[in-house]
Amino acid sequence: MAEQTERAPRFEPLSALWRFFAAPQTLLILLGLLALALAASTFIPQMPADFAGDPQAWRAMQSGVWMQAGSFLHALGLFNIYNSLWFRALLVVLGLCLFVRTVDSTELAWFVTRREGLTPARFFAWIVHPPGFQLSAPLSLEETSQRLAAVLSQRGYRIRTIPEVPVPSVVAVRRGLLFWSWPLAYGSLLVALVCGAVAGIWGWQGESWRPREGEVHEIGHETPYSIQLDAFSIVPGEYSSTVTWLDGETVVEQGLVGAGRISSYAGFTLRQAGYVPMVRMRGWDSDDAPLMLETEGDVLSMTGEAEIRFASPADQPLVLVPNKDLLLRLSFEDGCDGGGPALRVHRIGEGGDDLEALGTLDESGSVLVDGLRFEVELAWVPLLQVDRYPAAGLALVGLILFVIALIASWLASPRLLWIAMADEQEENSLIRVLALGGASARRWLSHLTSLFQEVLRDDA
Repeated sequence: MAEQTERAPRFEPLSALWRFFAAPQTLLILLGLLALALAASTFIPQMPADFAGDPQAWRAMQSGVWMQAGSFLHALGLFNIYNSLWFRALLVVLGLCLFVRTVDSTELAWFVTRREGLTPARFFAWIVHPPGFQLSAPLSLEETSQRLAAVLSQRGYRIRTIPEVPVPSVVAVRRGLLFWSWPLAYGSLLVALVCGAVAGIWGWQGESWRPREGEVHEIGHETPYSIQLDAFSIVPGEYSSTVTWLDGETVVEQGLVGAGRISSYAGFTLRQAGYVPMVRMRGWDSDDAPLMLETEGDVLSMTGEAEIRFASPADQPLVLVPNKDLLLRLSFEDGCDGGGPALRVHRIGEGGDDLEALGTLDESGSVLVDGLRFEVELAWVPLLQVDRYPAAGLALVGLILFVIALIASWLASPRLLWIAMADEQEENSLIRVLALGGASARRWLSHLTSLFQEVLRDDA
């Protein structure tokens, strides 16, 4: 008979790749890289979508270090992190890692709760180097097994003998159902990641809309929908807008938006970011002749009337009276101190820094300066914004489930012990204990080691 030689195990690339993605260290590294990318996106200015076709124009608007290192940072995709190839590749690899961890932890929870089919190969596949300890007892194998079973049962462990293994072995499980919190956590985080990527790639946010009552805003983006502002109201400390959703000319939905309230239809969301003043200004000189008014954007009104819409509550638009060498600055106070909203009018001095308060208006009125009279027609309009982030709600649900599963696993950590026993010598037993139960396993395992040593003494 020919002598048979033992063959070395064949390298399997797919198995090695699976083990790489199943390793906890891989997930931690990928999550760390994602956290760094998110932090960088808040620290490094990100290029607006409007400049996607002309990034050089946006880079030319930067200053300081962002302008000096603009070419290098642009080449790395750091000015547009969320749309860069490396960031999307990171999300794909992280998603693959979470998928592998979900499958592995689901298999673990299935075998633990069924308590069937558990083998040493499967146990070591879930964790490469499980924490454990080894000790010797001056007792027979049967006596050792009985004492261990008694102390484990007193502490809520359920014990099952593993058949068909070379060394007598048992599995002890405590809070076994909580092993399902692991696949729930990994799976929820995977859902949140996928939905977040969908929202980031296909989502968009429209520009702020500052309408008067009755104005209609078309959503665009190849949709037939539009929104009409029906009414806007302000009460101390609160504001709200009544809107109508239109499909062409057909009314399809009505809603109310305000602080903390949104209106949604067909996947679109309407939010109100606040409100701003809308100003119509007319000017006359001492002879009642109309004044020419020039607003920002080189808009010159020959009729003595100008319309100023604030881009945001923090905006401070300027109005120039060219032939009188007069520059006015308007600012907005939203009345957060308990009063009502107001418009402030200041005169800017020759140096550009000296301000002279000319008046504060909470309704239409007039302002006088150097024999010039300005009539101010004041109205308040909401700041409305339409956006669409598909699957964003599902991403939020996934994150909530992830946090719940993480807290449940941390507060009541499930435990799994593999205990192998063998005859060391006559009337002596050798016990090897391996644990699987999360990051805290080493802490409670040291306490269990002391307990086992105490109950396995000959005089115990």
